Amino acid sequence: MLEILKSWLKPHGLDLSEEQLSLLESYLDLLLFWNKKVNLVGIDQPHKIVEELLFDSLLPAKVFPPKGILMDIGSGAGIPAIPLKIIRPEMDFYLLEPRGKRVSFLKDVIRSLDLRGVEVIRKRIEDLDKGFMAPGFDIISSRGVMDPLRLLELAGPYLSGRGLVVLFLGPSQISKGLLPKRDITPFEREAKRMDFEKKARIDYRLPLKGSKRSIMVMKRAKGR
Repeated sequence: MLEILKSWLKPHGLDLSEEQLSLLESYLDLLLFWNKKVNLVGIDQPHKIVEELLFDSLLPAKVFPPKGILMDIGSGAGIPAIPLKIIRPEMDFYLLEPRGKRVSFLKDVIRSLDLRGVEVIRKRIEDLDKGFMAPGFDIISSRGVMDPLRLLELAGPYLSGRGLVVLFLGPSQISKGLLPKRDITPFEREAKRMDFEKKARIDYRLPLKGSKRSIMVMKRAKGR
């Protein structure tokens, strides 16, 4: 099943090794097992998880620096942090997750897959000390947790001067009217007022479902 993921990612400049495919498959197995006991994700069909969660979680990796430190906010089921860690093992990851059962799941995944350089922190970003990990993270990601502009606001104090914020803009943002008719211009205008600008925009369709989605990678305007 994961071989098809490899074929989907190749046109986007990402090539998975056999070891990475094996780790992703192990992660998928754990996710399916835990999902029967804990409501981690709202999808229970493996092929849909691969298409709707794993595929686009990996797409931002192509604009990541070779090394660095990533903080994922509201990691939950480990999306996008665990798939990204699997294909960027040289990076260190901090996973913020306040809910106990999800913390237990994340720790089980890290232990079972023998992932090094990953730490789970049972906190919300609002509860972190302002000086946490100074001089800041190279990448901050979050998926489906909060309004993208709110994420930029909260991420700002923890971001290094040249750090990146990865925003997943899917159907939920469209339905809430944040990006009417997929016009991202108003979002970019508001982000600029917060001293952020676009580094990259990844527009794509889900391979089988065909739904349009976008990923915005933002940087500080002064961090050029």
